[in-house]
Amino acid sequence: MKRANKHKIMKDSSEIARRLRQGQATVTALMKEYHCAHGLLIEAVMTQMSMDEWLQIAKRNLAAGGVNHRFKKGHKTWNKGQKGISYPGSKATQFKKGSIRGNAARKYRPVGSITVRNYKRGNQYRYIKIKDDGPPQKRCIPLATYRWQQANGPVPEGMFVVHRDGDTLNDDPSNLIAVDRSGHPRLQQSRDPGIVVRMRKGTAIANKSRSTNNKRIASLKAAWAKRKAKASQQVIWECLTCGGEFLQEDQPSRCPKCGSLVIARKHDRLEYVG
Repeated sequence: MKRANKHKIMKDSSEIARRLRQGQATVTALMKEYHCAHGLLIEAVMTQMSMDEWLQIAKRNLAAGGVNHRFKKGHKTWNKGQKGISYPGSKATQFKKGSIRGNAARKYRPVGSITVRNYKRGNQYRYIKIKDDGPPQKRCIPLATYRWQQANGPVPEGMFVVHRDGDTLNDDPSNLIAVDRSGHPRLQQSRDPGIVVRMRKGTAIANKSRSTNNKRIASLKAAWAKRKAKASQQVIWECLTCGGEFLQEDQPSRCPKCGSLVIARKHDRLEYVG
């Protein structure tokens, strides 16, 4: 901002304040008229009025501006009833319904595609895609469940489909059976009688490890509580000769560092600090 413009604004500050008081102009209009910044205009206005008066004027102008720029009752928008805006020549490059491209097109598998998924312990299961819509995790189901449903109808509530011989890749309908949570362990035991022994052994090892950890945690908690209780009874003593500090329950006769007899109690030890 040139000095001449600033001088002119300061010279006309009384006229600017009068126009603002009477509502004949707004701050934005005055800024355009004088080609000045907002801060310079306010600086000139504040030489003619108090802050309270200026806040009242600003509040009045904001309220008036909000009313003037609202949509009037019964206003109709120009695009009412239109579904989207289509400019000439834009339809040629618009996405078509159901079209995919890029990485999604490369990874797309049609309905009926069968994939193999790997799980823990080396188990593999076949999945079949049954639909294209809906959440991604519900577009595929196990092939064993799909083939059982084709042969027997919906799976009863509380039951699930498993492989009779334990081969998770053998999805022949004759090898599929629907069991509940209690029937599945019995089926596993009939296929492998030693599974119960291994399960009990694993449970015993887990319980032993859990018991050891619990004992260790209890021992650490007891040691910490004992250490904290002992520290809470001790006092910090200070040697007024060498400035040394040491922790002790009873007042010492001499300073362990310099041997001075001038020892004072600093403050009580309220909590343990390692």
